[in-house]
Amino acid sequence: MSAMVVGARSAKVFSKVASVLGAMMAVAMVAGCAPEGAIGDELDGEFGESAADEARADSFVLFRLRHDTRRCVSPLCGGVWVSRVNRSTTRCADGTYARECYAAEVDYTALGLDEAARSEFSSSASSGQAIVRARLRSKTFGSFGALGELVVTEGWKAMTDAAPTGPFYFAKDNGRVCIRTPCPHVDVSRLNYVGTTTIDGVSVSRIAGLSDSDVHNAYEQMGDVGVIVAGGIRSRALPSGSVERTIDATQVYLRVGQAVSEAQFCDRNDECTRTPYRATVTSASECFCPLCPTTVTNVSSAEANQRSWQRFCSRTSTSCPVVRCARPPEVACVNHACVNAPEF
Repeated sequence: MSAMVVGARSAKVFSKVASVLGAMMAVAMVAGCAPEGAIGDELDGEFGESAADEARADSFVLFRLRHDTRRCVSPLCGGVWVSRVNRSTTRCADGTYARECYAAEVDYTALGLDEAARSEFSSSASSGQAIVRARLRSKTFGSFGALGELVVTEGWKAMTDAAPTGPFYFAKDNGRVCIRTPCPHVDVSRLNYVGTTTIDGVSVSRIAGLSDSDVHNAYEQMGDVGVIVAGGIRSRALPSGSVERTIDATQVYLRVGQAVSEAQFCDRNDECTRTPYRATVTSASECFCPLCPTTVTNVSSAEANQRSWQRFCSRTSTSCPVVRCARPPEVACVNHACVNAPEF
């Protein structure tokens, strides 16, 4: 398990790990040798409802997939059934709600995978061994009419064939280094909910079949782009009177390929632009000077960023310098992402 400790920390703090090895090992081995607490979902009250997922047809949602085994003509059959992770209902492409919805086609191009890797991931996803962030929308399939199309912008593949149990969370090491437990060094959010909380670790000891290399890779990615984990929350009372909380994982999912953010997403070149408003502003303390148009994003995000800046920062414009901007390169929509236009 020492690989977990090293993997969860960047090289910049490696020299500090020795001093906290004992504390981190206690977190890693909580299911194996420490006094066990109850496993439940004690984080329930720490996340809010995400109304956007329910109300917006263009929202990106985290789904699990299963292959459609019905026997009828394609595309009416043979696609996938999708269900919203951690939720009992899913908004279908036609605007209705059901336990799961049919998608006649799945578009994986945004992941940037080659043909072999895309085929492998598609197979894993269709068999329930992956989680995708995607937009489920309506598409016309000739004389068959409008059916669902799932456009994937992020993919996460299970590390083993073990069936996941418990809620699904996104977990990322926040880099905090402690000299004693508890050590709240993992930020977690429940998939398809809003809000983030912090816990003291993730234990993978219940997942059969993980090699030392697998454990290292999992915690390395948790410290980099983050991982998705399924499992329950284990709480353990410490002699100090504090309570240590860890996720007792039943499955871990690692990201596959590239990821396209909602601000980057596009279908056509004319949906992309370049803007000096690089981010959404939520308070006056976040104001900045919008100088040269260097940020590539989709038009709707650029407009939203500009509106938020005008709301909070319009008075700061007098203190911004006047600069001469070089002509920027053209932008384009490539694999569903707004980027600098490729040079040929």
